[in-house]
Amino acid sequence: MEILYEAAIGPDRRLVERDFLVQLSHQLLSYAATVQALADLLGKGHRSPEHIPPELFQILPLLVRDLEVLGYKALLLENPVPAATHLPVNPARLIDETIEIFSLRDRDRPLIKNYPSDLPHICGNEEQIRIVLDNLLSNAFKYSPPKTSIIIAAERYKGLSERCSGQIIISVTNSGSFVSQDEQALIFNKFYRGKGVDQPGQGLGLYLSRCLVEMQGGQLEVESSPAEGTTFWFTLPVIAA
Repeated sequence: MEILYEAAIGPDRRLVERDFLVQLSHQLLSYAATVQALADLLGKGHRSPEHIPPELFQILPLLVRDLEVLGYKALLLENPVPAATHLPVNPARLIDETIEIFSLRDRDRPLIKNYPSDLPHICGNEEQIRIVLDNLLSNAFKYSPPKTSIIIAAERYKGLSERCSGQIIISVTNSGSFVSQDEQALIFNKFYRGKGVDQPGQGLGLYLSRCLVEMQGGQLEVESSPAEGTTFWFTLPVIAA
């Protein structure tokens, strides 16, 4: 598919597009750093706290996170981080931090946590794993009815195959949405948008998420039924003792 696309638009235009993505990602990350610096100044009392609306302290972290995710999405779409940069990651802490952002976005949405605080550390790229979690949680919020619960769970993966041994599994489940078998075979394709989807997006989130998980030695899949809703789950290797 990539070769056909290159032939259709020409190598020069493809290089321009890649350069644009890199520049866009760096610009977004620069904006995120600027907003974070502003938040730090406000938090250190450079202005009297009573003169600052409390909502501002909630909005700024959301804005920083959104800019960071957009920046890394653009960057990683064409320039994935090599496996050599993978380091120990505390999955429980990472999930907690990601959930906190979404809790601020929608206080009426129950977010149910189902994982121990002492999950074993995994080997991976923390920013890439954060993007995967962000994508899956964003989809759960967008494609399920308001005020319905979202469950995020994690545990050691008890798979039967040898490939699955020594991994943890992280899942995000929402009720009230259903992905048909036909759609399940397509939703991880680049630029694919489901039939009748009325939510904004480019069809890149799930494609990029699967790529990032597979780069780190895991797998990302979906299970869905009209009665039980939809679960996206992915595995990542545990660091050997």
